Amino acid sequence: MLGKPEPAPPGNHRHGSPPPVHSMRLEKPAPKCNDAFFAILFVGHLVAIAYFAFTSGLDYLKHFESEHPSQAAHKSFTMVLGVSGGLIGFAVVFSALWIQVLMACAENMIRFALWMNVGMMFGFAIMSMFVNPFMGLFFLLGAAINICYINAVQNRIAFASAHLKLACVALSNHKSIFALALLFIFVQVAWLVTWSLSAVGVYQLFRSADPSCEQEESRGELCGGAGFNVTIFFLLVSVYWGQQVIQNVMTCTVAGTVATWWYNARTESAVAGSLYRSLTSSFGSICFGSLIVAVLQALRTIVRTIKNKAAEDDNVALACVACLAECILNCIESLVEYFNMWAYTYVGIYGFDFRSAGKAVMQLFDSRGWTAVINDDLSSTALSIGAFGVGVLTGVIGLVVAKFAPVDWTKNTTGISFVVIFGGLGFIAGFSMAMILANLVITALHTIFVCFAEDPVSFQRSHPEHYNELILTWRHFQPDALVAAYGSASGVTAAQLQGADAVTNAIKLCQYPACQAFFASLASLKCTDAAGNPVSGASGVCSALPKSTGVSTFLASALTRVGSCGRYMSYHIPIFVDLIYLKACMDVGFFYLEGHRIPIALQNAVYEQMKQFFHLPETEKRKASADKNMRGWAPMYEETLDPAHQSKGDTKEAYHVCRPSLPDEVHLPLHDTDNVFPDAHTLPQFKAVTTAYFNAMSALGLHVAHLFADAAGSPGPMAVLRMLHYNAEKSDLEKGVIGAGAHADYGNFFRNC
Repeated sequence: MLGKPEPAPPGNHRHGSPPPVHSMRLEKPAPKCNDAFFAILFVGHLVAIAYFAFTSGLDYLKHFESEHPSQAAHKSFTMVLGVSGGLIGFAVVFSALWIQVLMACAENMIRFALWMNVGMMFGFAIMSMFVNPFMGLFFLLGAAINICYINAVQNRIAFASAHLKLACVALSNHKSIFALALLFIFVQVAWLVTWSLSAVGVYQLFRSADPSCEQEESRGELCGGAGFNVTIFFLLVSVYWGQQVIQNVMTCTVAGTVATWWYNARTESAVAGSLYRSLTSSFGSICFGSLIVAVLQALRTIVRTIKNKAAEDDNVALACVACLAECILNCIESLVEYFNMWAYTYVGIYGFDFRSAGKAVMQLFDSRGWTAVINDDLSSTALSIGAFGVGVLTGVIGLVVAKFAPVDWTKNTTGISFVVIFGGLGFIAGFSMAMILANLVITALHTIFVCFAEDPVSFQRSHPEHYNELILTWRHFQPDALVAAYGSASGVTAAQLQGADAVTNAIKLCQYPACQAFFASLASLKCTDAAGNPVSGASGVCSALPKSTGVSTFLASALTRVGSCGRYMSYHIPIFVDLIYLKACMDVGFFYLEGHRIPIALQNAVYEQMKQFFHLPETEKRKASADKNMRGWAPMYEETLDPAHQSKGDTKEAYHVCRPSLPDEVHLPLHDTDNVFPDAHTLPQFKAVTTAYFNAMSALGLHVAHLFADAAGSPGPMAVLRMLHYNAEKSDLEKGVIGAGAHADYGNFFRNC
């Protein structure tokens, strides 16, 4: 049995390389650690770093402190550390408030951020005009480009804001994720301290083994020669690798948490479960991708060092080559980091190995690349502006503390120095904390984007209130993507629903995995095929579909069959309603609905009552003649639907039953009269049977009609039960005798039994 792509539970993971918009699967291989080699390599490298840090590195630190005691420096450090802790607290509060602002008015924040960029460009242009007019023109050009960009992405802002708001909501429902992010900051600090001790310890080993070390240091060189230069590269890879792993463990944890929230309304242990998977089965994949970025960062650092050294030595040629190499490495690093963010989203959601996640990202970008990139850009702009604002506020707090706190800062350094230090620390703390939360939001944003592409229906079940807003933005911005998101589980795209293979592809669409799972779980549910034969189970429903019908009729039939049995209808027809409305209603005009749950006994009863009424003498039928609102009996030939081609009225009679008018509706047109029924002594069951049938058909019709009305942007519908009896008179077009002339039906769609 196939099923929806749920986040992999602890110890239970999916593997493979899925298409990004149709990886509906339920295979659950035996638990294992993906990319285990890289996890072992990382842990081994940690052991080596810890060994050097707590042996030679720690010994050197103790020796240095014993030779260079400084109580004043220690006191200054303690004081700065205490104030920094307080500033971080303010930064956390301001960042949390910023998240609340984003949830309340994400679209306005995106627009404000975009236009603020324009304003800054104009400001720089004005200031530059007094110094360098060419620089001013450059900034004016930048402002013009920004304005063009804003105009180009106007239709995407609502789309981006809906995703941004939802990402903030998802994170706010799991507040422990913010505490975990703070904890990871301390983990990062601990890693940097440990690595620094290790680097010092390793250098001391090379220093003690080099007899000419003092002469080399006097010339400004490092001891150890070429051997230590190679070691420096590995140390740089080490520090960046550790930073990347810590950061990406957090990324995968956020992705897993948001994905769990996507599929489930109650997710109390989502953060703990996602963190567990990130540190166990997915840890190797995290180490794999992090190592790639770490190597690039180490290379870029070495190239930058070479560039700076060449500039000091006035080696212009080497400096230019190094500058070009640094630029290239920086571009590659940025692309790889961006790619990895999406890859870790797949790792966090599904537990893929890194290679499979990479393939999924490539396929996602192949189908939704520019949408994802621009969506990220718009959201990142708002988040960055917010982070800058948080930094400024926290910096102001730092300045106030340094200026007005009842502490004599001058005992350690000049007063102005501490004002600048604390102001700068405040800005750095605020900006850094806000950017950490911004990265959490971006990861949540990526997760929502992927989950919608994979399985939007599950989100409708778990969070219908948020689903409606999200689906509205997709309908307006990318209506074709809805078909891909809902139907491509079986490899069917909108383009494939036309042409020679349309019927075959529509059958695949009928075999949408969620449909299969639903029918398999309700195997006892009775449905019928096109011939009226009872069938049950997914294979029966799908295989019994007619293959000779027109494509549009067939497609509508397939979708309504798939959707009409049980609650599955309310989840899936809203998504396909645009397709049905265009193909079935506009191109053909008819579609076949089964599984409607109207009892066959009621259907037979209403047919019997109609038969009895239409066989009554005309004098009896006239007692129930239709009133001005067409409630009641309309005699034979009374209606002429196509007078241009008819010599007399339609060869049919009709009986109309409407919804009873409510007391506050009697003043409205069509509601100021009540239903007309035959004499109760003549047909005692007529009123009860036709009313029951009308109510059943009305409920069914309103359910579908509201979907059509929503797709067409129309107001809610009303319904009339119209029972017709055609006599045996043969139609003769030459004489203008027609059973029912060519016409448009009264309502937006017509249910024919």
